[in-house]
Amino acid sequence: MAPGQWQFGGKIQEGFIIAHRSSIVHLQKEHVKGIEIDRLWQTDGSANWHHLYNFPLIGFGYQFFYLGNKEELGNGQCITGLIHFPILKNKRMRLNYKLGLGIGYVDKPFNLTDNYKNLIIGSHFNAAITTGLQYRFRSNRYNQFYTGIDFTHFSNGASKVPNLGINITTANIGFMHCFGKDTQLKRDTNAITKNKNETTFLVAFGAKELYPPKNAVYGVVIFTGDRNYRVSQKSKLGAGTDFFIDNSTPAKLFGDSIFISGFKSMARGGIHVSYGLEIGRCSGYIQTGYYVYTKVKSDGNIYSQLSIRYLFTKHLFACFNLKTHYARADYFQYGIGYKI
Repeated sequence: MAPGQWQFGGKIQEGFIIAHRSSIVHLQKEHVKGIEIDRLWQTDGSANWHHLYNFPLIGFGYQFFYLGNKEELGNGQCITGLIHFPILKNKRMRLNYKLGLGIGYVDKPFNLTDNYKNLIIGSHFNAAITTGLQYRFRSNRYNQFYTGIDFTHFSNGASKVPNLGINITTANIGFMHCFGKDTQLKRDTNAITKNKNETTFLVAFGAKELYPPKNAVYGVVIFTGDRNYRVSQKSKLGAGTDFFIDNSTPAKLFGDSIFISGFKSMARGGIHVSYGLEIGRCSGYIQTGYYVYTKVKSDGNIYSQLSIRYLFTKHLFACFNLKTHYARADYFQYGIGYKI
């Protein structure tokens, strides 16, 4: 990207925690209030995906929230990598879709002795996801005012319980100052290339805690194979298999009065279909699977996985995944894979 084409600004925001379970309604005491500070760069067409996504903004941001409950929740904050996709734009206005992923910190997680009413989050450090719509109005060459609606989620992927997740929705207003040369960018369709179909293999590792809190932490190993077929310049459809070795399943079976031990109690196998979206070296996948072998029936037969992958070389990539059962987090996964 051309040097100097960057933006710096911030916003104030106000909203509320979404009480997605009746057991956490008591945590809603006041409105959530927060600030966000962002530094963004304008993509300049030096990579093919800049043209494909109509020159999005990329960068990072810091958010601070007063969570509306000083006693049980305190404050939350996060640092996220950001990308702003333009939906509509002209010389004076711009409508963006915002997406961010990073790490968050919550002041007052669940504690069995002095914060037992916090049934929503069990750890200080969590993954943070933010998304939203942003309308910008350009008052002059360098200054932009904006407003929008955001959704931010804190979760530890059940590495510590409780982990119902903190879901925050806010409305906001802000200001952005632009630095560097104002360049009019024009999409070049000749720069957009179509990638080939692919086969991928990955191995990942995770950890999870079962209820009640302060229980043992169990390790998980996952092996996945996929075949993905290109359906557009941005996206692909695929299918694959998953094999899980989950050390928590014997404890689950015991809790259900099913007395099975050994490898067959820990093994779970499934098949899945997937949708993938590529953004340069990064790609995101949504997978829905069905267990063809599992001794645990309490989770149901359907599972889902969200996967973020970063390609280091032509073939080697790292991945960060979240596995869920019916929107209930099972565990995070961290792994490495190979693409053919």
